[in-house]
Amino acid sequence: MSFGRIRMTVSVILVLLIVFLTACQSESQPPQETAKQEQSASPKETSKEAVDPLGKYDPPIKMVGAKYYNDPEYPEGESLDKNRWLDAYRSTLGIDLKWKFVTTGAEYPEKLSVAIASNDIPDVMVVDATTFQSLLDNNMLEDLTEVYDKYASKTTKSALSETSTGKAAMEMASRSGKLYGIPETSATVAEKARMLFVRTDWLDKLNLPEPKTVQDVIKIAEAFATMDPDGNNVKDTYGLAVAKSFLFADFGDLSGFFNGFHADPNIWLKDANGKLVHGVIQPGMKTALLELQNMFSKGILSTELAVNTVESEWDAAINGKLGMSYGVIWSPAQPLNMNIEADPEADWKAFPIVSADDKPAMPRGGSPTGDYYVVKKGYSNPEAIVKMANLFVEHFYNIPESKLIADKKGDGTISLIGMALIQTFNPDSTMKIAMDLSEALKTKDPSKLNKGLKSAYDLAVGFPQDRKAWLTYRMYGDQYGSYNVANYYDKNNLLLLNAYAGPPTPTMISNNKILRDLQTDVFTKIIMGEAHIDEFDNFVEQWKKLGGDQMTKEVNEWYAANKK
Repeated sequence: MSFGRIRMTVSVILVLLIVFLTACQSESQPPQETAKQEQSASPKETSKEAVDPLGKYDPPIKMVGAKYYNDPEYPEGESLDKNRWLDAYRSTLGIDLKWKFVTTGAEYPEKLSVAIASNDIPDVMVVDATTFQSLLDNNMLEDLTEVYDKYASKTTKSALSETSTGKAAMEMASRSGKLYGIPETSATVAEKARMLFVRTDWLDKLNLPEPKTVQDVIKIAEAFATMDPDGNNVKDTYGLAVAKSFLFADFGDLSGFFNGFHADPNIWLKDANGKLVHGVIQPGMKTALLELQNMFSKGILSTELAVNTVESEWDAAINGKLGMSYGVIWSPAQPLNMNIEADPEADWKAFPIVSADDKPAMPRGGSPTGDYYVVKKGYSNPEAIVKMANLFVEHFYNIPESKLIADKKGDGTISLIGMALIQTFNPDSTMKIAMDLSEALKTKDPSKLNKGLKSAYDLAVGFPQDRKAWLTYRMYGDQYGSYNVANYYDKNNLLLLNAYAGPPTPTMISNNKILRDLQTDVFTKIIMGEAHIDEFDNFVEQWKKLGGDQMTKEVNEWYAANKK
């Protein structure tokens, strides 16, 4: 499991937009749904009866929940066990929620594993795909098909059943046509794609063109490492960020580089015969690794590549020692904005990833979902999870300036969404907001923006004279804004999607860590010149023997049975 970073899109993308919260609460949204009938604690009404999506249980029901919550921040006087979300569940829905445990993302897997092993799981919890499948295999989850159809509000269904990302996520949460979880959906698959961030003030200083090809990226990286772009007469810069977790990182990731060679180390691809093959063993990976090995040998990459963390690559960017990195849509917020604050001359721009040949480069799109909210088999009120989802989307999208979503603290605004057990978003909402803002900045006409987006416009329109406008502009501004790059991918059908959308197979569950550790170890040695490039061929054979061939068989069996 990787709960520590699983919700980065929520915690950064959405929280940034919470500053402009009224932008998420458009006048076109339906008003708050009000109770049409009194909802009893019994879930046994017939499907023909009208129900209130926010109907209150009377008497109240009890629920035991579990979740992870990274870096919690509470309003003054509130805490994990005493806060406004628990009060809202109780006063609005009649749900008395108590926590079995709430941990950080890093600690959550172990806590959950212990609970599962002892057959003492919470009534409602958040799980990743592997745990989701394991619980299903052991008949430990409640079927939510009927309660979702019956109780989900219009706003919930518009998010999960009427958007392409939502539909894909719901399919991933279903087995044989039955729904077993409410998927967490926070962004479109395009918003999770890799892009290239370049320190363009260094480009200008060295009189270099913007990157159009992989060869350009290599030349720029070499110049950044060898031509003293910071002007201190010391060889203390390097060209391209590479974290030790370069196969799976948010910053210092190399997936975008591999995508330039039409390969991807993390997903299944369809071959010329219509069969699924894993991207990590495709020939393009070997070609890309050879280029990286050459770059390392020339001193373009950090000599500490094998131990560099994402955080250390952040530090290199912040401290002006790094000129380029593959990153994600929120990279302008962290770490790049910190470099902007530290250096009045610095500027970074986002670019689409580039290709090594005349075939367009396609970045890997994100998974429609990473987490699922599930209900323990036998829990008496499974529909309660749907009502909790309804309450969340109601306040996030339909209630202006809801104090359940954000509130003032000191001189700033803090997000409160992390206190909720169930967090469900319309995956299309942030992209629409971003494009509305981008268009206004392009035309210098904010007249069509509502109050929240007008505030964002006012922040960004002062760029480049106002350095405080950098972050907003570089996310939502011109073609170099990260959201515009993601939108470019989406509109031009340039997303490489995982051809396998099924559950983790038995071999994935048992062998995936072994295979990932193997590829990280071998690829790191190849890049650093500690292994010959032909070691890639030995890696392919090892990968196949250590479970890769069996995984390939399993995913193709699923694909043959489920392809449309």
